[in-house]
Amino acid sequence: MKKIVAIVDEEKGCPLYHRGDGMEFLTPAVAGLNYTPVCMKAVQTFASTLLRLQQGANPGAFQNVHWGGCREGEAWFTFRREDAERGHSLSPEAARFALTGLTHIKIFSGVRPRLLERVLPLLRERKCDPGEIVIHAGEAGQALCIIARGHFDVVKETAGERTVIATLETGDCFGEMSLVTGEPASAEVLSRDGGSILEIHRDDFPRLVGQIPALGLTLARILSARLTRTSSYVIEQIRKGILGRLEMIPPAELIQAMNVSNQTGLLSALSGTEAFALYFENGQPIDATLGAATGEEAAYLFMTWHQGSFRFEPGPLKRPRSVKVDAMGMLLEGLRRRDEAHGNPPGPSADASPLSDLPDS
Repeated sequence: MKKIVAIVDEEKGCPLYHRGDGMEFLTPAVAGLNYTPVCMKAVQTFASTLLRLQQGANPGAFQNVHWGGCREGEAWFTFRREDAERGHSLSPEAARFALTGLTHIKIFSGVRPRLLERVLPLLRERKCDPGEIVIHAGEAGQALCIIARGHFDVVKETAGERTVIATLETGDCFGEMSLVTGEPASAEVLSRDGGSILEIHRDDFPRLVGQIPALGLTLARILSARLTRTSSYVIEQIRKGILGRLEMIPPAELIQAMNVSNQTGLLSALSGTEAFALYFENGQPIDATLGAATGEEAAYLFMTWHQGSFRFEPGPLKRPRSVKVDAMGMLLEGLRRRDEAHGNPPGPSADASPLSDLPDS
């Protein structure tokens, strides 16, 4: 079966689409690419084009097709045909689990069984050996993993010490936060005794959210709960050792942890010859310095660091206010600037918190 993809080549003032955005059509369904919305006016305008393509017309004849169906702006689309994703074969055991067990998994809670049928073609079965590492710390997430059988340990390494911070079992899922935020996983997940998982690959994840929009709300709730739990763990580790490494706890996650746990004290960091300091009062940033930079600009520079050491010293200090934004605003703007500096287009990672792949309790 073929699907038809419409990609924006150019736009002027369009409120929904930018270059590279678009929609895909697989009769009778239509979905936005990579979380972009569906413009129903454009769908109606392209009805005759879609019909001709479905009947076998050459996509080369439909390049830079103009659409100006609203007052706000206009766009030009190019159409192409692609093979629709085929379902991945599952073992009878995995298929039974998928049909009966998905409704009990938190990420799919509240989703009607009829809609869950859309998930089945996206699932890939993976058997794991005892001790096999499924997710490596420091690597970007590749899949949402649902445990069909077995136990999986979440392992965090700090200052050379490995600690099992959680054990997951049948019905639990992991990997979704790294997948959604685009941040590297800060914890390792390995199979304790052998088992099997069902994966939804990152290439299929936008289609999953597009087909079941309610998942967006569920993921937001998991993000919120995981944020509090992750931050508590980070603060505990800081208090244990006083010193830490930015390679293990990135700058944005440190700032986030101080904010959520309402810390008062001085966070300082060193990387080469550069020194950074950020004073918090009840979780809010008050004063920041990094070389000649001060205020939130210093914090934005700090959030680009990938290595170095840090220290947190709790306790009130008399410091002038140089940071004019709150912690959340500073985090969002810092992540946006970091993504732009690396040439990444704004997306989920620019709007989401840099969470580690801790389990949902």
